[in-house]
Amino acid sequence: MMPHVIVESGPPHPVFSRSPASGERAGVWGLWRRLKKLPPVRLPGDGEASASAVRQGPAEAPSFDRSAAVFSPCEGEKGFVRLAVVGVVCVATWTLNAVADAADVVSTTPAGNTVSIPLYGRIADIPFWTDVAYHGPLRLQENARSGRVRVLARFKRGQRGAYTTVLHSGGDEVYRQFEISKRGLGDPPGGKAVVFVHGLGRGPGIWTLFKQAARERGYVPYEFDYASNKLTIAEIADRLGRAVGTLGAHERIDFVAHSMGGIVVRAWSEKNDDPRVRRTVMLGTPNKGSQVAHALQDWGPFELTGPAGRELADLEGGPAVTLPPPDGEFAIVAGSLPAFGGMNPYAPGDDDGVVAVSSTPLAGATDYLVVRDVLHHRLVDDGRVIDATFRFLADGRLRAEGEPTPIPGDEGS
Repeated sequence: MMPHVIVESGPPHPVFSRSPASGERAGVWGLWRRLKKLPPVRLPGDGEASASAVRQGPAEAPSFDRSAAVFSPCEGEKGFVRLAVVGVVCVATWTLNAVADAADVVSTTPAGNTVSIPLYGRIADIPFWTDVAYHGPLRLQENARSGRVRVLARFKRGQRGAYTTVLHSGGDEVYRQFEISKRGLGDPPGGKAVVFVHGLGRGPGIWTLFKQAARERGYVPYEFDYASNKLTIAEIADRLGRAVGTLGAHERIDFVAHSMGGIVVRAWSEKNDDPRVRRTVMLGTPNKGSQVAHALQDWGPFELTGPAGRELADLEGGPAVTLPPPDGEFAIVAGSLPAFGGMNPYAPGDDDGVVAVSSTPLAGATDYLVVRDVLHHRLVDDGRVIDATFRFLADGRLRAEGEPTPIPGDEGS
């Protein structure tokens, strides 16, 4: 068995340690009734012995029976709280990203010319923009739903940081306008680049703290944005390849990927051999497939995850299982909730609320680290994770002290 090394941390956050108050259920009764319709989950293996071996609970176990081969994920008060927390986090994150993207789309150009696209079209296109090229502050995107093309530019705004605005939007003529804008800006910056790749249903806004840390360490950050619920993983990897191909001024490129983003990097690496790529860090990536997606794939709303979600649900022949490791050295950071022994009843064993710890290892990893008391979507905000990530990019190790924990080929597969 591969050792799971837990970094230092303080006492568990109250949300992970206290029992829910009896009145909390009534406030979200409507959501509870919908969650009750979720299908039961069949754990891997046959019979009671294999199921109980897969999932070992804490001393204070949830009210549903972990030893049964089939159980309902919503049995008991804790089962409801677990699913409700995960659902609320996902919905809130998507809503905030959509609002932020909408603010960018409806911005005016520096010359004061508004982009004349119907409001419905702007809103419907929000989740489907995908990066295909970069040049300094410019970003060329294609829309996987409508086929439109746009150029975004990021400008500094004094002490208030920066803002993104639409320079051009339309059809194929935008490609020519992008080239003209590139010539006007001159050569892009060189040096070290780090490309951030978000996961399913997320957006580039999750990388705010990581970008700040990258700049402090001398990196030029790029957040690869893509239509995660419209394209297959292979199609996303193709767009990533086009975008990375425009980073010719950089002599070194590293990847930091969250969740499904790690599978996208692996798919890109299979078809590309770029000697500038040195190291990759995967955060909460389901390298053996997503047991949660597998359990929910026949539930109607799961279709919103698109073809990539269905690929993650394939635990036998899906990309997460069949793709080779990324080129160069790579490390894996997994989140853990030991106070619950795992928060998501669909994920066997310990998990971060979305991805099981047991699904994150990948053969050939240079280093592996499990960070306790951190939710899946908070991996990108956790200071311990950020420090470990850039330590690996610089020195090839996740920990400040102690030896790395590599994953040999026979243990990660």
